Amino acid sequence: MPGVTVEPSGCCGGRGYHLECKVTMSSTPRGTQRLEQKESLGMWIPRNICKKECVYFLRRPEPSDTGKMVCVCGHTAEQHLQEAMHPPGPLAQKWDPKIHTQERPTDAFGDMVCSDLSEKQSKYVRLSDNTPPGTIYELMTQHWGLREPNLLISVTGGAKDFTMKPRLRSVFRRGLVKVAQTTGPASKHL
Repeated sequence: MPGVTVEPSGCCGGRGYHLECKVTMSSTPRGTQRLEQKESLGMWIPRNICKKECVYFLRRPEPSDTGKMVCVCGHTAEQHLQEAMHPPGPLAQKWDPKIHTQERPTDAFGDMVCSDLSEKQSKYVRLSDNTPPGTIYELMTQHWGLREPNLLISVTGGAKDFTMKPRLRSVFRRGLVKVAQTTGPASKHL
């Protein structure tokens, strides 16, 4: 399977950081999961989980580095649906995620392997910030068979030019490790 660089795109106009991780994505189930379970999960996720997608292309006034037309949301014209390029009516001149995005059934989910970190497969799903926590919990515990999590980290992306200075990155990592350590089962007794 070919490796790709994952750059989380998140919701249009989202802020976050660039993940520098070579991953191999696979739609094959982990372990000995039966094909029927995989197919039902492949139907359950789009029925129950949505992603946000820019549906009105509003061109940025400044040109992109590559010379391509770029929307205010940060995505190129090619990354938008055809209907977003020809909206039905007049658009506001200022991009607003409440107006210019819509929730659509997600098509971004499966397994990934971060070869830079380990060869262990991990589950992923792109979802809207409006997804009910109960739905996420059901996906993680009942469909993916994961134990109840002690810590959830939400990563939103889109800031592909965002870089952290080494010192700040180190402080961020130490803080994240500290948070992770204090959210484990032993911390409940503190």
